[in-house]
Parts: sequence; C-alpha cells; structure tokens
Amino acid sequence: MRPTGPTRLRQASVAILAALALTLTGCTGDGKGPSGGTGASGPDGSASPSATPSNYLAVPKSVVLTAQGSTLGFGDKGVVAWTLSNQKIAAVDLTVTKVERASLDVFKAWKLPKASTGATPYFVRAKIANVGKADLSKAVLPVYLLLRGEKTLVAASSFQSLFKPCPSTPLPKKFTRGKKASVCWVYLVPAKAKLGAISFYTGPGFDAVTWTGTPVKYQPRKATKGKGKKKTKGSN
Repeated sequence: MRPTGPTRLRQASVAILAALALTLTGCTGDGKGPSGGTGASGPDGSASPSATPSNYLAVPKSVVLTAQGSTLGFGDKGVVAWTLSNQKIAAVDLTVTKVERASLDVFKAWKLPKASTGATPYFVRAKIANVGKADLSKAVLPVYLLLRGEKTLVAASSFQSLFKPCPSTPLPKKFTRGKKASVCWVYLVPAKAKLGAISFYTGPGFDAVTWTGTPVKYQPRKATKGKGKKKTKGSN
C-alpha cells in the first residue's frame, strides 16, 4: 500500500516523538546519541553567497536546493540544507533509496524498553553526498519518519554497539565536501500507527521535504558458508 502524502509541518502543529527514539543497548561497545543542527537560518561566517529565492540558505553557487514542501519518491534525489549548532551551513544530496519494514525479532539480542512494545521497526536506507562547505564528521541529519495521517515525527534510534542489519549511526569521520556515504537509519513506529513519509525537517517555519513510496519487507542476509579447502595430491 502506498503511504499517504506528507502533512506540511508548522511550528504550532509538529511533535517529535522522543519516546521511541531509542538508544538501544547491546552487550558491548560505546556509542553516542543523536546530536545535530537547528532549524535556524543565518550566515555561516564564510564567504558563501547569500540565500536566494530558490535557495533558502546560503549554499555554494553550484548548489540548487530542492524547494521546501517538495514531495519526492523513493529513489529520487533531494538537495537539502540546514544550519549546524556551530552556525555553519550544511548541504547534502540526499536520496532515500529504500524503506524496509521489519519486526521486533531483529532486536532479540538487544534490551528494549517498555515504550517499544508493539512497535514496528523501519529501516530507511539512503545515499548522501556532502555538497556544502561544512565538515559533517559525525553529524546527524534532521531526517525523521512522519506518521501517516498525523503531524508527528519519529526520530531515528541509535545503538551503543554495532547493529549489523541497519547501523543507524551518524555520518563517518572526515565527511567533508565531495565525500559520499550509504547509510541506514532505524525508526520505531508506535503500535497502531503507520508510516506516512520520510521527512527532512529542520525546525519550526520550515516546510519539510518528504519522500514517499511503498516499503518492502526486510529480508535478513543469509550467512555465506565458507568453502572447504581443496584437497592436494596425496591427501586422504
């Protein structure tokens, strides 16, 4: 079933669902929870050009941002920007390539809080290219899951050790201009709620850029069996 179209998000009507933006704990490892930019606009202190009618933030001249309020499909590229906590402006090419619907069984080895009871995990896979001037090392993008028929956003979960099916981690180190990455984020949709869209939303006053499409069922990768050693001449 194709999700319904996105609801435009405004200051007085949006809620970010923090209860299911979990930091999941496993057996070992250290991890950091999400951190990132704000929705405020403003200069980044560099020689970047001013914002233009087509660009809502001051990004390099070669960058043309996707208009606020745009609805894209899975596989479509959007060019989006936001202001980091250090007031530098980030800009990326962002493509939501696929959304997979999983079950809580994928977290058998993890400790889940009671708030996750009945939730449905979604794995959002995307490709990202840094097209701005800001260093996005370990940055977290303001990308949320918008619930169908609601004005509620679900933030991505994070992990304190490696979750192989969908790492849900910040961007890599040294993610400077020209660098690219393939990422996967985990979102837990509350019981009885459904996915509406994947939403790039920077904060109050910003009209979200969204991606819609049909999720597919998550299929765990089968472990490949190692091939046995070939027998040499004279072996039994």
